[in-house]
Amino acid sequence: MLVRRWFGLALLGALGGCVEPYAPDVLDAPASYLVVDGFINGNGRTTILLTRTASLAAAGAPAVERGAKLFIADEAGTRYALVERAAGRYVSDSLVLPAARQYQLRIAPATGGATYESALVPLK
Repeated sequence: MLVRRWFGLALLGALGGCVEPYAPDVLDAPASYLVVDGFINGNGRTTILLTRTASLAAAGAPAVERGAKLFIADEAGTRYALVERAAGRYVSDSLVLPAARQYQLRIAPATGGATYESALVPLK
């Protein structure tokens, strides 16, 4: 019994001595990718949170994307705007979207440059 305890303690000590910190190269990667968090709600309000990626070494929450233009578009060309209610949080009016159509989210960041759009998908 004493031998098992000694062996267990020796094993734990050996494992603890082999730990080296690992710092991946991505720690200093630029924070430039747009992160879209949300979904199109066909029966109610759609809420989308826009943020930017951050370095793994960065402290605090990721930066929010303010001032973007967002809307939901269907295959017939009808648009439903989303309004920024809080920093980086975009909300639509309460919508009842026809289930027979397909929809996509379109995003134009305030910084200009590229605009983004999802694929046309049916409501679930």
